[in-house]
Amino acid sequence: MPRVSDVKTPKTKDADVLMYCMRRHFVALLSIVILWPIVNAVVASTGIPSGIDQDEAESFIRALSSQAARSLSSHDLSDTKRIRYFQELLAATIDLETIGRFVLGRHWRKATEVERLEFLKLFEDITVYTWSKRFMDYSDQGLTVIRVRPEEGDTVVESTLRQPQQGAPLSVLWRLRRSEKGIRVTDIVVEGVSMAVTYRSEYSAVIQHSGSVAGLLVILRAKIDALKNP
Repeated sequence: MPRVSDVKTPKTKDADVLMYCMRRHFVALLSIVILWPIVNAVVASTGIPSGIDQDEAESFIRALSSQAARSLSSHDLSDTKRIRYFQELLAATIDLETIGRFVLGRHWRKATEVERLEFLKLFEDITVYTWSKRFMDYSDQGLTVIRVRPEEGDTVVESTLRQPQQGAPLSVLWRLRRSEKGIRVTDIVVEGVSMAVTYRSEYSAVIQHSGSVAGLLVILRAKIDALKNP
């Protein structure tokens, strides 16, 4: 398998599509603390209660917001440290495998085990390298939790984020689920738009254009190379 550094950004419509998709969602993702590319998956419900009570869910989201602002927005951080902190934040709050499986959708079943593993790694790298640098411009925007409610086996936290000098607060919905590793975010919905569903649609478009999951992997490798070596 070629190293990321060995792959140059292809001059293809696929690369243009992927870069456009990422630019298009930057403002919304930056506003919701963690990009999730950031974003996360709307997972098919198992019908099993999440077991997360209101206080626990609210504390989790507040801590996530504070940690992101405190650890990632400092202009004194080197790129290396910011990337490492962001990786740690993702590991502590996001179920990347669940997200990746959802984003790949029906193509997950068609992919080989090797392709699945590489996709999950590339998906994580895309998230880390894209958004860790963007957090230099992030400041604590004032998270307000509106309510916490159960929904289809998950716990949903409804909140708003104040946008200084940018108009009305953003409506942000966080879907939480308890995993073997603890509470994890499983979707972020900004102003009614699910980040996971959006990325699933965009990645599917790239796969359709390139003809295979392998084609998507080529584009992701190239994008990561471009992010590492701007």
